[in-house]
Amino acid sequence: MLDLAAPVIGKLLLACAFVLLLLPLALVCIQSFNDVPQATVAAFRSFTLKWYERVLFGGAYANAFWISVQLAATSAIVAMLLALPAAFALARWRFPGLSGIAAFWTLPLSLPHVAIGVGMLRLLQIYTALPPFAGLVAVHVVLVLPFSIALLHASVEQLDKAQEDAAASLGAGGFRRFAFVVLPALAPGLAAAGIMSFLLSFGEVTVTSFLTTARLTTLPVRIYAEASFSLEPTVHAVSTILILATVLCLVVLGRLVRLDRMHAR
Repeated sequence: MLDLAAPVIGKLLLACAFVLLLLPLALVCIQSFNDVPQATVAAFRSFTLKWYERVLFGGAYANAFWISVQLAATSAIVAMLLALPAAFALARWRFPGLSGIAAFWTLPLSLPHVAIGVGMLRLLQIYTALPPFAGLVAVHVVLVLPFSIALLHASVEQLDKAQEDAAASLGAGGFRRFAFVVLPALAPGLAAAGIMSFLLSFGEVTVTSFLTTARLTTLPVRIYAEASFSLEPTVHAVSTILILATVLCLVVLGRLVRLDRMHAR
């Protein structure tokens, strides 16, 4: 009896999980077309596109959006530059303390982001010469680096060492082997790591909220700040655009590398 009911119960629980995950996103998308004075109004009154017009052409969120894009892109590039040699070290070399170093990379995943934000804020108060944007990039790199290393580590382990040996036997030096053999093979992994790092950095709120200033506020932090006071319906339009962009990036990421590899590491 239990064996027969288990598959049905499992499917019901899976369906409930999908509903809990997707229903809030669907409600946000619906509310983005709702002609109401405040975002907290639940009833749907009439259809409108004015919230998208304000977001796309009004310029209210443009500055925060471009700051988020620049921050996420810079953090993703720096994270990949650090993650690539780390992935090769973890995959191809065995030395004392390797397991400890591998665990150290994942430390930002287990630490509370509030603690990281407070610590970084204190550090920037000491080193006042460091620009605020550089401080944000540094902390975002710390947060996204474990994901970049996990994805690139899996890609490095799948490299065909025989191709590198064949290139070496034909006279190719280390730089030429890396540029013409290794990098093309790692291209999907690099793209996946870049997309994932960009998305994680772009959507980070907890740590970023400690380090933003009046002239340097990211889009997620601005949305969160407005939600604490007077939340205009434009936030639904912004959120819908971000949801669609994120889904598109994840589709591209899924084409490049299996997403379950990152969770399996």
